[in-house]
Amino acid sequence: MDSEGGQRATVIRAVVYVAVLYGSFAHNIFWVPDGVFSIRDGFRTGYVGYDSDLVVNRLALARDGVHPLHPLYWQDYQNSRTGFVYTSQFGLQGVVLGAVYRIVGGDVEVFACRAACVFTGLTACVLAAFFGSVARRVGPTAGDVGVLLTAGSPVLLPFATSLYWVPFLTLAPFLAVWLLYPRCERSRVGFVALLGLVVALVCLKSLCGYEYITTVILAPVAALVYHRAAAGDRLRTCLRPAASIVAAGLVGFALALALHAAQLEWVVGKDPLATIGGRASGMTVRGPVDTAALNYACLAPDAGFLPDRIRFPLRLLVNYFWLPATATPVTWGPAGGFASFGLVVLGFLAVAWAIRRRELPGAIAALVPAGGVGFLAGLSWHILAHNHTYIHTHLNLICYFVPFALIAYSVAGWVIERFAVQWGVIRMVPWLLAIGAVAGNLMINTDPNADRQAVATVEAALQDGHTPAVYPTQAQHPVIQLDASPRSPTSELCFNCRLRPDFNDRGEPCRLMTGWALGQVDGGFRPTLRVVVVAGGRVLPAEIGYARITLLERIVRGKATCTSFAVVVPTAAIPPGERVRLFIVTGPESTDVVELPPPPER
Repeated sequence: MDSEGGQRATVIRAVVYVAVLYGSFAHNIFWVPDGVFSIRDGFRTGYVGYDSDLVVNRLALARDGVHPLHPLYWQDYQNSRTGFVYTSQFGLQGVVLGAVYRIVGGDVEVFACRAACVFTGLTACVLAAFFGSVARRVGPTAGDVGVLLTAGSPVLLPFATSLYWVPFLTLAPFLAVWLLYPRCERSRVGFVALLGLVVALVCLKSLCGYEYITTVILAPVAALVYHRAAAGDRLRTCLRPAASIVAAGLVGFALALALHAAQLEWVVGKDPLATIGGRASGMTVRGPVDTAALNYACLAPDAGFLPDRIRFPLRLLVNYFWLPATATPVTWGPAGGFASFGLVVLGFLAVAWAIRRRELPGAIAALVPAGGVGFLAGLSWHILAHNHTYIHTHLNLICYFVPFALIAYSVAGWVIERFAVQWGVIRMVPWLLAIGAVAGNLMINTDPNADRQAVATVEAALQDGHTPAVYPTQAQHPVIQLDASPRSPTSELCFNCRLRPDFNDRGEPCRLMTGWALGQVDGGFRPTLRVVVVAGGRVLPAEIGYARITLLERIVRGKATCTSFAVVVPTAAIPPGERVRLFIVTGPESTDVVELPPPPER
């Protein structure tokens, strides 16, 4: 009976883990600020993740009858009428989704959103499987806390749903060794089969993109080290099986390179050596870098006493420790906050030092060496891919989640469980975690009167014949595009400038206006600005989407809240010959108004 009850509890916990992770990644149910760029004002639907435009463009090519093995497609965002074949990778995700789309048909954007849901579900299942194993081996609270911290990790929000980044494949080799090694280590046939699985998974990940490949290959070693250390073996006994796993990963990588080279030669008609070699050198060789363009986003202090050739790369590398690793479930307002990756590392080191001084079960103590290897796996990409590390600071924190941060979160959960047992509140921990997450969301003010109040404020200003002389914002000139798609601005597909032109040249004629503004922090729990569209002296019907630009907020160090907006106005709603005017309304009571300078018509 106890066995049946334990199995039932394990199944329930796994289902809850998947639901929490999927809800966070797909819909951001915790309102966590997005680690790459921003987060929508409200729960998101139809989100397809960062860089998915490359795959969506490939789906459009599949609709048009392109070769089944054609790579992804890059649209030039500086010239919406030009694009080129994305030859930096094989593009397996586009090949597979393109083949499925040819079978099911339908609208490309609808298919892309559904595919993103599948990718998100797979990522949630992979992470839930890991934390479910942690819950069995280390303790239930370790798994519970690990899931909540992972669900609140800003960098995972744009990755988990992405059709391009396929994070479930990035994690798959590590998870395979973590789950299967205990069953295979005493059988030569079983271990060889595990190596074959590592070859296949690394190959699949490489065919979807070579980014973070050193981390992907080394991460399974962390799983191996964990199981050997938990069994009481010395770390030196891990050398031979670890070398075998790394060799298997390299074989999978080499196989992907061979398939990619064949695709370039036979499908695209390009020289494989020049194409792959040129791209690899651009990301891995330390060449001339625009330090002024990259330093602006650095939060880490600048060690001015060091030589320039050391100071700049060191600052960019150390800057990752200032980036948010996990955040509170509140987007707007003073209750919002995050724990930096550096704080996670320091916490892990402190617990590791404490663990070494105590006799603990092997399943717990083994987390320390496994986390150390996991950290080195993440660091390997920063060491190898110099320029990629410098340029993509908004992305590359993901390296440390494969698998260091996941292990560190598990350690944090174990610490909480240990104190909960000592204080006699262990049974209350799951409820306290759930209540804390829900309470955080209840603090968010989703007042439906905010938009109506903003409209009333603008109408009153127009009746008075002037705009109040309050200018709490700075905004760029919005861009007006004619004949844009009238789809909702809450979906990035409707105004993604890297999508093929045919995505923005269909549907009812309308105007799409985008911009951003730095507003004063008002201390509330909602966006600090609202946009009102006016033409011919009256407020026009419009769909308006808001988003926080969290990167700029970190740069200005809390001095302002930065909000981007996208406005879709049907052309039929604009009086003939009238100029469209945009007003920004700010302030705690939506009382401060500023009119944006008129954008250039084109």
